[in-house]
Amino acid sequence: MVDKFGVIKVDLDAETYSWEFVAVDGTANGTVMDSGTDQCHGAPGGNQTTPPTVTNVAPGNGGEDVPIGSKVEAIFSEAMDANTIYDSTFTLTKPDGPDADTSPDTVLSAVDYDSTSNKATLTPSRNLDYSTTYTATVKGGADGVKDAAGNPLSADAVWTFTTAAPPADTTPPDTTIVSGPSGTIKSRDATFTFSSTEPSNATFQTRLDGGNWEANGTATSKTYSNLANGTHTFDVKATDAAGNTDPSPASRSWKVRAR
Repeated sequence: MVDKFGVIKVDLDAETYSWEFVAVDGTANGTVMDSGTDQCHGAPGGNQTTPPTVTNVAPGNGGEDVPIGSKVEAIFSEAMDANTIYDSTFTLTKPDGPDADTSPDTVLSAVDYDSTSNKATLTPSRNLDYSTTYTATVKGGADGVKDAAGNPLSADAVWTFTTAAPPADTTPPDTTIVSGPSGTIKSRDATFTFSSTEPSNATFQTRLDGGNWEANGTATSKTYSNLANGTHTFDVKATDAAGNTDPSPASRSWKVRAR
C-alpha cells in the first residue's frame, strides 16, 4: 500500500453517517482513496440505566401556611416519560374524609408534565381545606413514574405540607325580626321571633322602648306581658360566633290600645 497524506470527510445524518478519505495529491479535488457508510448508535456501554430522582418539590416538605389555592409540583432530575405521570402516580391525600367521586382521602386532581422543565404539576379540582396537613406522593417502582429510558423512580417520593388557617371573621351578622305585633293591637302581651344571617352559635340582645340591652342568649324569641297602652318599640341585635355584633339592630314599633 502506498502511503498518502489526506483528510477524513464525514457526513452525518439522523440515523446514518458516511465518510471518505481524500488524498492530498495535488489534484483540484483530491483523490478519494476509501469510503464507507454505517448506522449511528448510542454511546458505548448500552442503554442509560440510572434511575430518576425528584430534586425539588412545592410546596416544600413540612411547609406551613400554604395558600388553599396552591398547586403541587415535583421536578425530576432528568427527562421523564410523560405517559407514566398521571393522577394515579402523582397523588395528594388528606387525613379527614373522602372527596366526592374519588377514593377515600384522595384529592380529585389533574396532573400535567412539562418536558422543558422536567416538572409535573398536580392541580386540585377545588381549593384545599384550611388548616389541613396534606401528603403528596410521586409513585416509584415498576408501576410508578419512569424516565425517558424506562427507568423507574427507585422508591415513592413523599412529602407533607399544611394549609393556612382560615382568615379572621370580621363581618357582622344581619338581624331580622321574623314575627311580632305591628300596627295597633288590643293585647297587652307581645311575642317577637327573630333570626340572624349567621345562625350558628349566634347570641342576641333585646330591649324595649329604648331601655337597656338585655342578653337573650341563643334564644330566638322574646315575650313581654302587661304592657301599658301606647306606642312601644322592640329592638334586637345578633352577635356571631366571632364576636361581631350587628351595628344596625332590627326594630319594630306597634301600639297597644287595650280596654
